[in-house]
Amino acid sequence: MQTKNIFHSLLAVAAASLFTACNSDEPNNPENNRPVFTDIVTVSSMGSASTEFTFRKIDDSPLVTLTVNQAANPNNVKVGDRLAISYRSDANTQYVSSEIQVLGITGTAGNGKAIPVGKAIDNSNWFSSTISKPVLQRSGEYVNVQFFSSMYPESATIKMVIDESTINDTFPTAYILFNGSYAQTPVSYVYFMSYSLTELWADPNVQGLNIIYQINEGPKTYTINRPGHSQEIPVE
Repeated sequence: MQTKNIFHSLLAVAAASLFTACNSDEPNNPENNRPVFTDIVTVSSMGSASTEFTFRKIDDSPLVTLTVNQAANPNNVKVGDRLAISYRSDANTQYVSSEIQVLGITGTAGNGKAIPVGKAIDNSNWFSSTISKPVLQRSGEYVNVQFFSSMYPESATIKMVIDESTINDTFPTAYILFNGSYAQTPVSYVYFMSYSLTELWADPNVQGLNIIYQINEGPKTYTINRPGHSQEIPVE
């Protein structure tokens, strides 16, 4: 499979699917031994012969720029989209600006938009299926989430919603809502989410955000503190 084909078949979907890895047919090809990285990035520019992605490793760390010498299909992706990409870097190092070769690409739930505000009654009273191995973090003006589940991607609905009743709190409460049908044969799928915090931070009363999600042991809360306030610490 050619990377070019991945770019031109890209569909930015709400429920993330597995990355596809494109290894060489030559078992001894040194390319197969190079590390593969995965990051949630912003499409920052699209040219006739290249595409640039930008992201921050965590919090307000330096901006990283990744460049692929291919044009993305403007029918399927646009500047500002938040995507999860699997890639090899010419620098062979993660979190360093470099030219890259994209191996897999998928959309993120939220696509970098503001977190919607909703009512419990309209969101099944915040009911959600469990998720596994969650990773939540702030990356610049975004909150990123990655987790695993055996829920079949085509059946899954995935979103983050801020509880309307908490919107005036100094720490509003958001919920990760994840529901659908599980695959008959258990397979571990990876899901990605990315939402903008810009609108939330525009309210001077807001000092941070609590995010509630479900794991097998029960509900967990992750707290993001607004930049300039105390250090970000997950709340158990």
